[in-house]
Amino acid sequence: MKEKLKIWSKKWWFWVIVVILVLGILGSFGSDIDDGKEKKANDKPESKQQEVVTFLDGTNADDFISILSSVTGITDIKGVEVGDSITYAKSNNKYSISLDADKESKKIDYVSVICLTSEDPTNVFMSFNRMNYEGEKDSELTDWLVKNIGKKATIKIGNANFELSLSANNHPVLTMKSDGSDAYMEAQLKKVSEQ
Repeated sequence: MKEKLKIWSKKWWFWVIVVILVLGILGSFGSDIDDGKEKKANDKPESKQQEVVTFLDGTNADDFISILSSVTGITDIKGVEVGDSITYAKSNNKYSISLDADKESKKIDYVSVICLTSEDPTNVFMSFNRMNYEGEKDSELTDWLVKNIGKKATIKIGNANFELSLSANNHPVLTMKSDGSDAYMEAQLKKVSEQ
């Protein structure tokens, strides 16, 4: 074996292989060290890490407020800025609307429509299908609404979480929110109260 090693050590290709192996080993040590530094710098207790909201891609608050206005009959719905978000809220004798969105992009974070009368809110609730949030399937939301209206139910479709419920007066409510919506709104309200 020693004689073979002596013969190989005289060949140029042997040393090229050795150099490549040594550089590969040193490179892997370097990346492990860098990974360790990055992990330590980013390590924070989970409770202190801020929950990041995922706004509903493909949605636009102004467009959807226009849609809701046309289907509910509620007019002149104005937005109020709260921190980094914009909030729209208005009612008439049939429906109550609440919507929160990112102030800059107008992507929707939360929408709730309450039917205040005994009339069937299916057509109004179907207006949620007119938002093009990422991963949506119109038929999936429509089927779910038809099967569950008047009941308590939840479903995730694309990147949106839907919830059907009943108000204190047994009026149907449809809510749609993004992941992290509740924590985001709490942070916005806190930001405003500290100003």
